[in-house]
Amino acid sequence: MYRVLYVDDECGLLEIAQVFLEMSGDLKVDTALSAHEAEGRMEEERYDAIISDYQMPEMNGIELLKRVRDAYKDLPFILFTGKGREEVVIEALNNGVTFYVQKGGDPISQFKELEHKVKNAIVGHKTEMALKKSEVRFRSLIENAPVAIAILQDGVITYANPLHREIFGYTRPEEYTGLSLCDFITSPDRGMKAWRPPQGMDRGSLPFEVEFLGWRRDGTQFPIQVTAAQVTISDAPAVLTFITDITERKKTDEELRGTMGQLSMAIDMAGLASWEFDPMTGTFLFNDRFYKLYSTDAGREGGYRMAAKDYVETFVPPEEVPRLVEVMSAVSQPEYGQDFLQIEHSIIRRDGEKRHIIVRSISVKDENGKRSMGFGVTQDITEIKRAEERLRSTMGQLSMALDMATLASWELDLDTSTFTFNDQFYRIYATDAQREGGYQMSSIEYFHRFVYPEDYDLVRVNSRNSMLSTPPIGYFQFEHRILRRDGEVRRILVRSANWQSEDGKHRRIFGINQDITEMRNAEEEVRRSRQKLDLLSDLTHHDIKNQILIQTSTLELMRSTITDPEQLKRIGRLERSVNIVQEQMDFTSVYQRMGTALPQWQPIEEIVRCVQEQRPAKALFIGKGIAGLQVLADPMLIRVFHNLVEDSLLYGGGPMTITVDCMERDGGIVLSYEDDGVGIPHEEKQELFTKGFGKGTGLGLFLSKEILAITGITIRETGEPGRGVRFEMFVPDGKFKYVNVPGTLSKLGQEEPSKVW
Repeated sequence: MYRVLYVDDECGLLEIAQVFLEMSGDLKVDTALSAHEAEGRMEEERYDAIISDYQMPEMNGIELLKRVRDAYKDLPFILFTGKGREEVVIEALNNGVTFYVQKGGDPISQFKELEHKVKNAIVGHKTEMALKKSEVRFRSLIENAPVAIAILQDGVITYANPLHREIFGYTRPEEYTGLSLCDFITSPDRGMKAWRPPQGMDRGSLPFEVEFLGWRRDGTQFPIQVTAAQVTISDAPAVLTFITDITERKKTDEELRGTMGQLSMAIDMAGLASWEFDPMTGTFLFNDRFYKLYSTDAGREGGYRMAAKDYVETFVPPEEVPRLVEVMSAVSQPEYGQDFLQIEHSIIRRDGEKRHIIVRSISVKDENGKRSMGFGVTQDITEIKRAEERLRSTMGQLSMALDMATLASWELDLDTSTFTFNDQFYRIYATDAQREGGYQMSSIEYFHRFVYPEDYDLVRVNSRNSMLSTPPIGYFQFEHRILRRDGEVRRILVRSANWQSEDGKHRRIFGINQDITEMRNAEEEVRRSRQKLDLLSDLTHHDIKNQILIQTSTLELMRSTITDPEQLKRIGRLERSVNIVQEQMDFTSVYQRMGTALPQWQPIEEIVRCVQEQRPAKALFIGKGIAGLQVLADPMLIRVFHNLVEDSLLYGGGPMTITVDCMERDGGIVLSYEDDGVGIPHEEKQELFTKGFGKGTGLGLFLSKEILAITGITIRETGEPGRGVRFEMFVPDGKFKYVNVPGTLSKLGQEEPSKVW
């Protein structure tokens, strides 16, 4: 229940508003006849929202609003003013009012609107405060939330969860760079014209909920509902938006719009129906909306009045009858002291469908204090129940996924040096909360109970480092061994991030531990196997090379002593066969080393110059786009350029001029290699990178392609036969960088390469 303070200098209006606002049972309303009295009440009590009139003696509602903003910052403040006071509303908005409601009109509708605004303001305020405190803890929940969520700062989207990207047809977070909410939505009445936020949204003063047409990346449109609120993230203002694909709901709206008014449609969508109960006769009085909720009508039920007994027998499932009869019997007793009742139960509609409803009722007493009439509202909450069940299922699946990945979360309160664990955490450590005395444990106790003694210093150093500011990657990470309760030594990976309250008084560390014992054991086994294979390969290569040397030497001696032409031909064939074996051995030696070392950042210009020194061409031109360029690739990248130059010199048809350059392309850069030789025939291009294809061993270009593919670089030949070769190596974003060179990349036809020699 929420505490609300209503300020007005009209005593009668205060009493009436208090009755109406407290009728739902969700609000507890205190009243004050002046702004000064309200300030006193606020010092004594804590309120969830303030409702104030504008025109009051001594201090008006705007002045009270300013004082509330100074003292209580974002406390929801609803201005309840009379008609014809638009200038008051504008002034209130400029001073940070949460909502305003005009006095006048139908009292029931007016106070229902006021109640709705108050609840929305309180819920919105509490949501905003909870978001500030829980940004780190609940990021993972936001990532997996069943609703599209985006955060905007300075009009630009700074974060969008996976579902947001999915419904709008995007795949990667970086594709959102520079986009705003206006790039995703348009007003239904504006066609393809982009939407611009209203003035209130520009100021960020009012939360809003509105429907738009959404634009997917492929240009298609679909109806969405956008709910947005002003929040603060990292001490900066931001807008939090929730976007729901309402395609199915809009189809339902279209079916209802032809037969019902706008108000009836809204009530039906909420699944609400009102009723009355006469305790003297034990009968209900229903209406068409109520019967529609139960898939029936007054003609079928014999009118709008129905005995309570008949209602229970007709619509309540048998298994729930005893509980409902007990509640209704208790309410019928004169000594029953509660005026408000809320209960949930199931119903079986006339069409046989089982639905869930929530019933809220209030009793009206006569002058003698006896209940004379009961009024209630029934709401269909079937979809809410189903959503709750889906959420429970999702959380269960998430918990199962964490268990399968041997992941466990924890918190460390730096003010008290106390850990908070959970059952998943204890399962990794082969223990439980009962054995450890609960879910909280001091850091010293954890250290001595579970950290492997030889890793004490490692854990101490990393624990101290984790209390510093968060590193650029967003979290700290290190590995160490633990000693479980069953005596087994395991290895875990620890990731953690810091959180600090806005006032800097409270600090916490949130972390996840993962058991990586099996993964590390497997890696060690692979490493040992690799060592054995490398040793065997080296011994084998050594022995075979010795035999090849013996064979080549023997053939050379035979050639020097034999003069018979036929015998010399046979010796030549043997020599070529031995050479092929030698080349195959060299290839397997190179291929074996591919991927065994981590990729490295390698300067392209230095590689090209080094190859030129080993195999000089007629001339070498290096484009300006190469200056300072580094590419993340296997350490054998130099062999790629060596193979390209070797092929140019051997098969290009004479002295070569070689050009190496670089240019931009969507998603990365193209590193180009060209010569001015005879080129490659069209019919050979398709098989060019196939193992064994070519005039030589057929291994050079195949090997080059494999070396580049280790870090996602592709290569193709695009030259024209008779005009030289052109090899294009596409390097994707993230796999290249420029070091200490502010220049720009080459554009086709705009940059001339510089001659080196």
